[in-house]
Amino acid sequence: MSGISLTDVGYQWFIEITEQITEWFIEGTTNGYRDLTEALFGTPVPEPTNGLPLGAPQNAPWTRLHEALVAGEVTLVAFLILVLCVQARNTLKIFNLSDPIRARQVGRSAWTGGILIATWYWIAVTTLYLVDGFAIALVPAIGVVVEPMIDFLDTTLSNPLLGLLLTSVGALAM
Repeated sequence: MSGISLTDVGYQWFIEITEQITEWFIEGTTNGYRDLTEALFGTPVPEPTNGLPLGAPQNAPWTRLHEALVAGEVTLVAFLILVLCVQARNTLKIFNLSDPIRARQVGRSAWTGGILIATWYWIAVTTLYLVDGFAIALVPAIGVVVEPMIDFLDTTLSNPLLGLLLTSVGALAM
């Protein structure tokens, strides 16, 4: 016989399988993190056909979201759940299993839920437009900030007393 035992072969296969699974897991995690980061921080604003945020979007991720949320499966399932909840409330009311104050509260929340289900995409898009607008208004472009900072750095390097004074003011402010 050669000197290779079946246990050693099985052990080596186990190590290779574990390494391959670990490699796939690391690759999947890395790619998923990259995609998630791109999706979270690189989300484009919807570009509708009519210029208002209320139109159907034309750009990539928003067309599928619009189709699913405005007239798609997600809205259908949400309305189905709402109808089931309202019918359960009506059943409790018919068989006198709930008090009238609670029934009024549930009725108001059912109407609120229906309105939110019908408008959640538009609320999210409008919020995204507001956040994008505030980000543009409040956070300047990097070039606008970098050029004065370089000029300021040149001034403070050429005048060490001014640099010491401004550093002291910054330290006191902290």
